[in-house]
Amino acid sequence: PTCHCETCQKASRGNLPTTESQANDYTDKEIATTATQARNDGVLTAFDEIAAYNAKITQIKGQRETLLLQIEKQLKAEKGTKRKKDTVIASEQSERGNLLTMENAPNNTAALNGHCETCQKASRGNLPTTESQANDYNDNEIATTATQSRNDGVLTAFDEIAAYNAKITQMKGQRETLLLQIEKQHKSEKNAHRKARLKTLSGSLKNKIKTYRTITPLNQNPEFTPPFDIPKEWAWVKLGDLGEFKKGPFGSALTKSMFVPKSANAVKVYEQKNAIQKNEKLGDYFITKEYFENNMQGFIVKGGDIIVSCAGTIGEIYKLPENSEIGIINQALMRIRLNKMSIYEYFKVIFDFSINENSNASKGTAIKNIPPFEILKNLPIPLPPLAEQQFIAGQLEKLLDLCKKLKTKP
Repeated sequence: PTCHCETCQKASRGNLPTTESQANDYTDKEIATTATQARNDGVLTAFDEIAAYNAKITQIKGQRETLLLQIEKQLKAEKGTKRKKDTVIASEQSERGNLLTMENAPNNTAALNGHCETCQKASRGNLPTTESQANDYNDNEIATTATQSRNDGVLTAFDEIAAYNAKITQMKGQRETLLLQIEKQHKSEKNAHRKARLKTLSGSLKNKIKTYRTITPLNQNPEFTPPFDIPKEWAWVKLGDLGEFKKGPFGSALTKSMFVPKSANAVKVYEQKNAIQKNEKLGDYFITKEYFENNMQGFIVKGGDIIVSCAGTIGEIYKLPENSEIGIINQALMRIRLNKMSIYEYFKVIFDFSINENSNASKGTAIKNIPPFEILKNLPIPLPPLAEQQFIAGQLEKLLDLCKKLKTKP
């Protein structure tokens, strides 16, 4: 992780505590909440302090879940019984650490010794006031332990989901702490320009927090009936669990009368042909930068995003190159942003399969339409471990190359 404290990195690297002193890195002393310190900065209500306490508890819970996953993984792999026993004892000793109440919790500075600058920023109340500062909290910090742990041993999809959920929970807690501080500062801010900026940051954080969703494998539901058999290391999940899905704006929000000529102050409108022809440079439609900033923020598309055609020639999927022009999607497109649980090459295969199996022909015509949005996101799909996704993608690429060669033979 690029911006995590030493404690977080220990859990991510798998450097697990084996003595009582090491295990105490994870004790409840880290739950010195922002509410304790914030009382010294101004008058807070009990509701403010409860919200701060809940946010910090959520963050420390995520850290402990990450550590627990690593300990359980090491216990499975450990051959020496003494080492197993030491690991269990260290974990138990850590959990027996002295619980601190709000009254006797150490001050915020002492509690955060050894923690990264980002954690301290949120806890001290040194809030970001520019977009670049706010990016300290971007999604690069969600580098999950699952990605690193694959190099340490064989993980199942269930292991990777558990690691992902722990990291998401931790990151959500950090953002909720930051949001609380921003909203508190917004209430007391007198400068109109700064107040507006804080309001914008607050809205952006709220939207980002909504995207932090944990994954529950469908296998855990006793009423779930798998469509077919899969290896025991794989999990059944919903298609929507693999990322954020967003359809284009409704008709009246984007009409041809709003289009303007291409210029330095115009923003590109991506169309179906960009997905169908796999070319991000096509297109002649643009909107003003002002309309983009005021009305189209929810439909932004950029390099690395996936666009999908949703009517007529449906299901054509294309990942925009990283250097693609920032723009918006139109009514006939859907945007997908994958999370860390799937790679594009595997997702494309499973998405194509899901669309072909579940697309509906319009009544009285042969034209197909993509399934309703909520049905699409809830379609069950098999999820292999990430290492197997890479292997499957590599094998498919070899087969496709072979097919191309066979087609070119006389």
